[in-house]
Amino acid sequence: MSKGSESIKELRKICQESRYEGGKAEMPRITRFHRTISIFLTKPLLKVGVSANQATLIGLFIGVISGLFLTFENPIYWILGALFLYLYLIFDYVDGEIARYNKSVSKFGEYLAGVVDLFGTSFIPICMSFGISKVFHNTLPMLFGFLAVLSLSLSAFTNLASVILLRSEKSSEAPHLNDTKKSQKILFSVKKSIRYGKLIFNFHKFFIPVLLIVSIIDLWFGVNITIGHFPVIGFFIVNARYLWLIAFSMAILISLILKIYYTARKGFWVAGKGW
Repeated sequence: MSKGSESIKELRKICQESRYEGGKAEMPRITRFHRTISIFLTKPLLKVGVSANQATLIGLFIGVISGLFLTFENPIYWILGALFLYLYLIFDYVDGEIARYNKSVSKFGEYLAGVVDLFGTSFIPICMSFGISKVFHNTLPMLFGFLAVLSLSLSAFTNLASVILLRSEKSSEAPHLNDTKKSQKILFSVKKSIRYGKLIFNFHKFFIPVLLIVSIIDLWFGVNITIGHFPVIGFFIVNARYLWLIAFSMAILISLILKIYYTARKGFWVAGKGW
């Protein structure tokens, strides 16, 4: 039997369900939704012999195209960018499915996929801020894009530090709050706020649908709103896409500050549960 000749149902069992066998957690609903689509791309790629790492690189190329669409002023290009961004997301599932089918899961493959993911989370906001700067003919949107990328990068660094702390023999010596109800309540509130901030830039759940919605709003209404006149800045004018850029950059920045606070007080941020 040639590769990819199995039915979609059989491929789902081989490429998707096998990951959740052996007592592992059940496939999340949002993941199940995306994998409903990804398997239809996995099948033809298996037939033509595309490897998992090659699929990852194809996803990278699609991500670059998505970002380039976002550098244009016209909202139509942003809609196309959002659609390509979703295809980029789908390839994040496709490469893993191909690896499981070929039994070629490797550390290098995981590393390559991680690098591509990190590239996407940095490249997309830069392209967004560049496109919005062209709309309003000023560089202020670039500041929000810079804050988003910086916050995401520092957050990734915080995760790395957490891994080191957790593996260190001296991790138990890290500072901890007194085990009081008030302290635990504060930490719980901080952790919950971090989760909401993370959700803002989650390709899998939230970011792409909102990007598509704000692009359609700007295309349909085409209205720029003047918020006010500020020193140095002058008239502060926004549209739906600009408001979205401001919202997610501020959310990520605030979440980063809270994560640093949590790490400093608790001793570590649990790796794998942050960005």
